[in-house]
Amino acid sequence: MRTLNVLLIISCFSSFLALKANSLVMDMGITQLLQPSETTIEAADNFEVQIEVMNFGDEAIDSFYVDFWVNGEYQLTYDYITPTLAGGETYPLIIGTHDFLPDETYDLQIILRLTDGEIDANNSNDTLEVTITTLPEDLVFPGDVNYDQIANNEDLLDLGVVYGTTGVARNGASTDWVGQSVEDWTTTQFNGENAKHADCNGDGIVNADDVEAIRLNYNQTHESGKTEVESNLEGNLILELPEEVAEGQTVSLKVLLGELDNPVENFYGVAFTLQYDPTFIKEESFLFDYSENWLGTLESDLLTIEKVFHSDGQIDIGMVRTDQMDISGGGEIMSIDFAMSDAIIGKTEGVPFNINIIKIKAIDEMAVPINMQVQQAQSTVILGTHIPLLAHNATDVEIIPQVNQQQIIVEGNGIQNCQLFSLQGRLIATEAKESTQQLLLNTHELIPGIYILRLRTTDGIYAHKLYWQ
Repeated sequence: MRTLNVLLIISCFSSFLALKANSLVMDMGITQLLQPSETTIEAADNFEVQIEVMNFGDEAIDSFYVDFWVNGEYQLTYDYITPTLAGGETYPLIIGTHDFLPDETYDLQIILRLTDGEIDANNSNDTLEVTITTLPEDLVFPGDVNYDQIANNEDLLDLGVVYGTTGVARNGASTDWVGQSVEDWTTTQFNGENAKHADCNGDGIVNADDVEAIRLNYNQTHESGKTEVESNLEGNLILELPEEVAEGQTVSLKVLLGELDNPVENFYGVAFTLQYDPTFIKEESFLFDYSENWLGTLESDLLTIEKVFHSDGQIDIGMVRTDQMDISGGGEIMSIDFAMSDAIIGKTEGVPFNINIIKIKAIDEMAVPINMQVQQAQSTVILGTHIPLLAHNATDVEIIPQVNQQQIIVEGNGIQNCQLFSLQGRLIATEAKESTQQLLLNTHELIPGIYILRLRTTDGIYAHKLYWQ
C-alpha cells in the first residue's frame, strides 16, 4: 500500500512539472528604434538601422526573425540566432542598412516573428512603424561661405576664419551659382555650418582663390541656407573726409578702425557698407588702397573685397586675416579715392556731402561679433565756376515743357545733350544726340516742382531753371 502511494506522488509531481513547463510564456517584442534616433535626419548612404528587442516572456529565446520594410516594399529578413535572451533581457540589434536620400520621407515597418512552430503569446509588441524625414542636402553655393542664402562681404569674414582648411574636393566643381553636391568635411564653422561651404571653387582647400567666387556671385541669393547672421550698427569704425571738397576734385576718404589711444582688441575681420549720393561722384572713379593697414599684408595674411553699386550709392567692403590669430591696434586700414562730379547742378552755395556707414560686422578669430561704434564722414562741396543760365545768354535754344504729354522739347541748333536734375542734384532724366535741332526728354511721372535743365550745345553748356506744374 505504501509503495502505491509513493508511485502516485511521483506520478503527480511529474505531471505538475510537465504542466509547469507547458505554461512557460514565449513573448518576444520590439521596444524602440535606436537608429535613426530622431525622426528627422540628414541624408546618408548605408545607414545602419538598429532596434532594441526584449524577451517579455519567461522562457529563454535564442532565435527569431525580423522583417524590414520601407515605404511598403520588402527589404530584407534578419535571422537572429545568438545570444540567448532570458526573460526580461533586452538586446540592441542592427537589422540592416538603408540609403536615406536628401529631402525624402521614409515609412519604416519592422516586424518581429518567432521561428516556425513557436507561438508568440503577445503580438502587440511585434511591429514597429515610424516615419523618417531627411533634410535637404547642404549644397554648396559658391560664394555663400556662411550659408545664409546670399553671397556678400560678410562671407569673406567666415572664409578667413577657416582659411587653410582642407577636405573633399567637389566633382565637376564650378563657380556657377548653382547648388553643388559634396560630402561634408570634418571641420565645422563656428556658426555651425560645414566648412565645405568655404571651398568656393571646389578644389579641396580654403584659400585666396575662393574669394573670386564671392565677387562673381555677389548679392546672388538661394533658398537652401538656414544660418542667420546678425549685423549691428555699433562699431569703432571712423570715416574721415577733408572739410571742404570742390567740383571735379579727386578726394581721399580715410577709413580708420580704432585709434592709437582707443584700440580695437582681439580683432580678426570686418565687413561694412558705405552709402553716398551718386550724383556727387563720378562713376567708375573709385580706387581702393590698403597699403596703410595695421590689420595685415595683402597676399600674405589679409584678404579684401570691395563691390561698388554706383546707381544705388552703395559700396560693400570686407577685409579679414587668414592666420587664425587675432590682432589689436588702431589707425588707418584703407583709403578710397574718387573724383567729384565736374558740375553739381542746381546749387548756388556750399553743398553738404556725406558718406555714411549703414551696416557693419566685425569678428574675432572665433567669428564672435565685436561690438563697435561708428563715426560718419561729413564735408562741404565748394562750387567752382557756375554753369551760365540759358536765360542770361543770347542763344536760339527754346525750352518747351509739355506737362500733359509728360515730356520736354528742346529746340535749337547744335543740341547734343540734355539732363534734368532735382534741386538736390539728383539726375532724373537724360537724352543725348551727336548734334540735332530737337531733343525730346521723357518726364514720365515727374511731380510738380522746380528743376534744373542742363543743356550741352556746340556753343557750350547752359542751365535752365524749369517750373513743372
